[in-house]
Amino acid sequence: MKMLNRALSVLKAFSNLELIIFTLTFGIVKIYGPPLFGDPDVGWHIAAGSYIREFSEIPMYDPWSYTSSGQIWYNLSWLWDVIISFANDYIGLQGLYNLGVLINACVLLLLFKELKNTYKIKYDEPILATLTLSGALLIESVYLRPQLSAYIFIILLMKVMEQYRDRKPILTYLYVSIITIAWVNMHGSFILIWIIGGAYLLEAFLEGDIKNVYVLICTGLMAILASLVNPWGVDVYIGVMRTLDTAIKPYIAEWKPFIFGSQYGASLSVIFVFLGGFVHSVAPMRYKIMGGFALLNALISIRGWQTFAILGAPFLGYLFTALYLKQNPIGLKNFKEYGQGAFGILSVALCIYSMTIEKP
Repeated sequence: MKMLNRALSVLKAFSNLELIIFTLTFGIVKIYGPPLFGDPDVGWHIAAGSYIREFSEIPMYDPWSYTSSGQIWYNLSWLWDVIISFANDYIGLQGLYNLGVLINACVLLLLFKELKNTYKIKYDEPILATLTLSGALLIESVYLRPQLSAYIFIILLMKVMEQYRDRKPILTYLYVSIITIAWVNMHGSFILIWIIGGAYLLEAFLEGDIKNVYVLICTGLMAILASLVNPWGVDVYIGVMRTLDTAIKPYIAEWKPFIFGSQYGASLSVIFVFLGGFVHSVAPMRYKIMGGFALLNALISIRGWQTFAILGAPFLGYLFTALYLKQNPIGLKNFKEYGQGAFGILSVALCIYSMTIEKP
């Protein structure tokens, strides 16, 4: 009974719509998402984590690749590798696959809550449209890779930055430093910290808010210092640059430029963003800057679409809000009254059914 009461107390903390989003996302990703080893890097991350755990050290040279002998190996995701290697020992391959699906469902749930509460998107319908588009982008790359942790860090950092004006600067420095230390040891995308922070800095500068300009500059400096808390120190930036400009980059599919029509989610994003436009959007300047950067990065490299799904979500939310207020579709007016019950039953059934599917 105690366990049942605890489970019920957890469920009470979520709205009906949040539970629908979580269960529906879990079920769809589990059924239609790619298999665990659809991306060969997943096995590599598990092996790297096992190596680190066995020898209690992070290797500075790749023990498996004869083509890179003598070159320093910057395993920027070493902490992620250790975590999933540890998880593999206890929950197995099927458990790892379910873990990846669970993280994706949590990412969209967290994004929903932030769009509603932190980014101040007023209506549920534009938020649902944003989540649908973000989900379409993410499902194309839902592999158990360290990028999953990056999505969570992006949301957490933006949440901290959204509230920096309302708290003491020392707390902002502390929160950003903690996020930076965790992020720099999980994935090389930690350099997005300065893209996100730069958007808020530029907005404050254009508004003439000199006091907060200094706060944001100090926040950036604290993030730089915190980023040095890693096995390579300042050389971690060399590792990031080598990843972004590797000699084999032209031969890696996810680094190739975007071609319209090659990806459904990405192509839909291009249509909505260009039809809605940046100029006429009522989104705050910081959202336009982050969304514009993420879009440009995605057009240059298709692996950037997953980042756009998260980093561009606030801009998309405002864009869909403007479209919603202009059209105000009748079919969505009664969603809260009639639709949530039907969608709730459908999503729970889909989630339960997906539990029976094995995709190790």
